[in-house]
Amino acid sequence: MREYKRAKTGVERLNAKRNRLAANLTGLRGMYADLQTRAKKTEDAKEKDQIAEDLIMLARRIEDMDREINKILNDRASLIIAELYDEIYTAVSAMAREHNLTAVLAYPDAVTKEELDSPFIKELKLKPPAAQPFYLDPSADYSDEIIRRLNDKFEENNN
Repeated sequence: MREYKRAKTGVERLNAKRNRLAANLTGLRGMYADLQTRAKKTEDAKEKDQIAEDLIMLARRIEDMDREINKILNDRASLIIAELYDEIYTAVSAMAREHNLTAVLAYPDAVTKEELDSPFIKELKLKPPAAQPFYLDPSADYSDEIIRRLNDKFEENNN
């Protein structure tokens, strides 16, 4: 994924969108901080009450906007991941057929020296399933035969 230009572009665009959306949120948080400062400085009880109401309303607005931003970003990230997966799968499947491969495995591995020493990567490689079939030729799928044998055995035992 690190070397796939479309993946890099997708991440860059997602980060740019996050920055644009966060700018508004940062502004609202600044307003909230200003109101808190005003609330501490004012002696007028009526003004303190109004500021307290404004703080509650602004806090809710910030929470709502934060949730909305996270939803937008998560939805977009999910879409990008699905598109990348489909593109990679199509390329891997074509390459596998060209080279008469039965299976192509995907597994987590270190790419840089720092990652090679990373406990996270080492743990990831040890956890099942460390290797997943990314492409599997249909001729290597014996599911139907296994089910047939299991059903035959079941029928034999129940007769």
